[in-house]
Amino acid sequence: MSLADIDRAATQRRIQEIADTARKSFEAHAQRSAQLDAAAREAVAKEDADVEAVKARNAEREARKAEQARGATRQQPRKPATLSLGADEFKLDRQARQAAGELPSPGPREPATRKPGLRQDEPAANRKKPRPGGDDDMSGRTWLR
Repeated sequence: MSLADIDRAATQRRIQEIADTARKSFEAHAQRSAQLDAAAREAVAKEDADVEAVKARNAEREARKAEQARGATRQQPRKPATLSLGADEFKLDRQARQAAGELPSPGPREPATRKPGLRQDEPAANRKKPRPGGDDDMSGRTWLR
């Protein structure tokens, strides 16, 4: 073997080592790139799922708000009143029962008048008896004045 052959063989070996190192480095970079690509695809898929979930929640919230707005503008039927200012229900009911003959018709009422000095809320037994206005002992005089 000549010096040129030895030099050529050493150069070939050195080139082969550099090529093997480059190939191994390239394969390591390709493998790392594949891992990063897979992680990026998973992240994008997760982000898309999160975005869809947020859109669905927002749509549900908007639907609830719209339903509440429609519910607020929609007029609810009135509940039957038991009393009114004029008590019309009771008047009509009483008039209907009177017409059917269940109740006697009310007679004329005397207006309530107040007399000064007389207590309307006292029972009649507790009220003072009025003084006699005329001659009480037939003497011609009124003694109780």
